[in-house]
Amino acid sequence: MLHVDVDEPGRPREQRFEINHHAYRLRQSACFIKGGITCISCHDPHQPLKKDPRLANVVSVCLGCHQRHTESNDCVRCHMPSRRTQDVVHVVMTDHRIQRRPPPGDLTAPLAEHESQVDDVEFLDRAEVPEGAIGELHRAVTVLRSMPRNDAATQYLARHLDVTPSLVPRFDLIAAYLAQQKYRAVLDVIGTLGDEAKKDPRLRDWRGIAQVGVGATGDGLADLQAAVDADPDLPNFNSISRPCFIASAETKKRCRI
Repeated sequence: MLHVDVDEPGRPREQRFEINHHAYRLRQSACFIKGGITCISCHDPHQPLKKDPRLANVVSVCLGCHQRHTESNDCVRCHMPSRRTQDVVHVVMTDHRIQRRPPPGDLTAPLAEHESQVDDVEFLDRAEVPEGAIGELHRAVTVLRSMPRNDAATQYLARHLDVTPSLVPRFDLIAAYLAQQKYRAVLDVIGTLGDEAKKDPRLRDWRGIAQVGVGATGDGLADLQAAVDADPDLPNFNSISRPCFIASAETKKRCRI
């Protein structure tokens, strides 16, 4: 497992604050980098906070390194302020980046709903990344999962599939080609896979979409139906877009996936 970080347009990494960023923000703290403070130094992340007796004594953790500088025992209020999350804008969470001074402004002010954008993806810790082409292959897969229309990552993945026998990057490349509506390329990649892999319901589904995309409607509909029959509980096969796509293949108008 390789952890990654992302670049967003107009937002430095140190300002990113999402609902699942407890560990991400704590890793940016001097208390973690220099002092070795971790999640379990203050509480059990797997217990409800109200049931964790250690949380009431969290100031004692702070005083292990720092002198008391106020009469209050509430270090958290100033140094780990509550803040509105940028991705779930109706939620306010504790910012686990322990800072000498909180950022300026109203951290809980309402935020407008918006679509997230990603400019680039980098590894959080380069020391964990395998060297050479396999490491870059990991990065290309990660980029395409965030930005499936990224042409550079698509081309890199297509050129370097031979560095691993794993099906994972091949499936990611197929998914990227589908997002880019490169249906012939989808079929070319699927053609290189073994018979056992081609039985995978996801692959049958993707091949069906690609076949319809290149005009082989009958074969495509057969693959789509086979995917549904093989795994009828998979949401992808029963979403509203699937019947719309099948309808568009038959009528060449109205619905599109």
